[in-house]
Amino acid sequence: MTFESAGPVLFEGGVSGVTATRGPNDPEVGACKTIGSKEYVYVYNAGGSTLAVGEAAICSAAISGALNVTNSSVSGTHIAVGVCQNADIETLNYGWIMTKGLGLVKMGNFSAVAGSPLTLAGDGLFDIVSGFTGTLAPVANAQAAIATGATGQAFIRC
Repeated sequence: MTFESAGPVLFEGGVSGVTATRGPNDPEVGACKTIGSKEYVYVYNAGGSTLAVGEAAICSAAISGALNVTNSSVSGTHIAVGVCQNADIETLNYGWIMTKGLGLVKMGNFSAVAGSPLTLAGDGLFDIVSGFTGTLAPVANAQAAIATGATGQAFIRC
């Protein structure tokens, strides 16, 4: 009789889960995960509003801790922690945000053409670098045209 074996099998949760209370099997805030070519970080939304899919998050001053995030008052002068991707993260909930990879971004006051470098605008939205003054380096690059106020694909690197 022959014995055939596979290597260890890793069972891990995905990056779509959102919870108000961390359980014993939930990751610690700040945990990182790579799925394919996409990188994520587990955060706590300490802000005053829901972090919707396509919106950027910054570190929150409301609660001390490096990965307590908010989308309130985000502007081009802030540094993005990541972008919400798979499920809205309500206020005072935990969830995953993307820090690198092909994902969704929600545009603010300007539309973007394919290849446009994008930066943070107000309240977690994105705008093209040339349409917004006082910006830091771009945090995303539009992969196709994205209309004003719409959500579209971009390569994200926070």
